[in-house]
Amino acid sequence: MIVEYSSGKIAIIELKRGVVVEEDYEQLKRYLDDPSKVKALSVLRDYKKQNEDFDEEISGRNMFGVLVGRSFSAQVMELLKKPKTRTPIINGLTIKRYKTDDNEYLMTTVISNFSAKDYQKYLVDGKGPFGKGRMVLAVIKEFVSRNSNISYDELISDEKFPIALRGTKGKWGCVSLLDDAKNLAERTQHKRHFLDAEDVIMLKDGFRVVVSSQWGIGNIDAFIKKATKLGVKVEKVGGGKSMRNSRERGAIVNG
Repeated sequence: MIVEYSSGKIAIIELKRGVVVEEDYEQLKRYLDDPSKVKALSVLRDYKKQNEDFDEEISGRNMFGVLVGRSFSAQVMELLKKPKTRTPIINGLTIKRYKTDDNEYLMTTVISNFSAKDYQKYLVDGKGPFGKGRMVLAVIKEFVSRNSNISYDELISDEKFPIALRGTKGKWGCVSLLDDAKNLAERTQHKRHFLDAEDVIMLKDGFRVVVSSQWGIGNIDAFIKKATKLGVKVEKVGGGKSMRNSRERGAIVNG
């Protein structure tokens, strides 16, 4: 089963009727290591491209796995709880069904192993601090203020802030036209740009543009290098990565 979240994350879910064993874990890991082996992902990719509704190529960077079964073997439990030093991330979910005379219950247990989150903050020409997305917005605003005659085509050119700089294979790069970004948000019910009035940038050629809010550890370094090359100073301050952690939690659902 393939599940796509509004954040753009994609989960490959492996469903098993009984005990999840190490072979099941390794199979899911192979899928995450090489997503091309999962036919459903090709269907999802084609659908998203046809609808111009995809942010980046489906890859291990934006995917994780979920093993679902009645229980886990001791070996699988150890693998799920073991801290990972690299992707892929695999979480676990047990589902057990209980019946009484007058009702039915599902009991679930979640074993989750979260990757370290990057809370790095940045200064842009001494202003800030900003998180990743707001830092990108501040850089592009600063660049436009210094180059007041720049056109939209020039702004998204290879020499400035091209679509591919954010790592996308579609049309949603660093900067998009305001109307296009609004239409995307309405269609998908997920905002991928800074759309508040104070965040909209007006260009000399009359175009109103907005900046993508979709930034992470996989694409932010390339953007900072480009900003530096264009003369906008970006400095790291405070923040940093949180500790990776493993946790187990359960719930009873009255069915």
